[in-house]
Amino acid sequence: VPEAVPADPGKPTCLTEPGFTLPLSRQEVEREASRFDLAWECLESILPAATQISDPEYGECFRAESLTGGGLGLSRLYQAFQGGKAPAVSAQEVGSRGAAGETAALQAEKLFSSLWGLAAGRFFHLAAKLGLTQTVPVFLAGGMTNLSKHYLPGLAHYLLAANLRPDFHLSLYPSAGRNANLIGAASLAWHCFTQSGVGDAS
Repeated sequence: VPEAVPADPGKPTCLTEPGFTLPLSRQEVEREASRFDLAWECLESILPAATQISDPEYGECFRAESLTGGGLGLSRLYQAFQGGKAPAVSAQEVGSRGAAGETAALQAEKLFSSLWGLAAGRFFHLAAKLGLTQTVPVFLAGGMTNLSKHYLPGLAHYLLAANLRPDFHLSLYPSAGRNANLIGAASLAWHCFTQSGVGDAS
């Protein structure tokens, strides 16, 4: 979800990417940051004001996408571990530095995994209200699939701790030159259209 576009937390968005605006409370994010010895001031300094939202259930929150979405989330976390003042680098570069054993990159990957675990748990909690079960396969697409080996093991750990066992797969759409988000949006739009009673499913 583009950061410049406000959206209601926990409600389906009407943008090109179907899904939810997931709220992560400040307390949750601060707790996870402290687990990896990241000063809150450093993390807060790299988050634009547009990423902050107020949720009736969780209070003062950050939009999960700002910390876990695409390559930008990992890049931001790495920048925070650099004190919040270092030039931003790509997620791919963070992955390369992590593979070389750089502490800041490794810590950023670990925090990224834990925050994504929290966001995924929040997603399943919200989606269950719409009838989605955790047995539905989850397909990952986008640039972060190239770095999946860096964070999927950690993500699986946090989801298992929350008693969630979704089945993750890498989407085949990107390798075929297709936009998985756009296809998902079209599928969601068609479903809503046919369920509205206006469209003809045939």
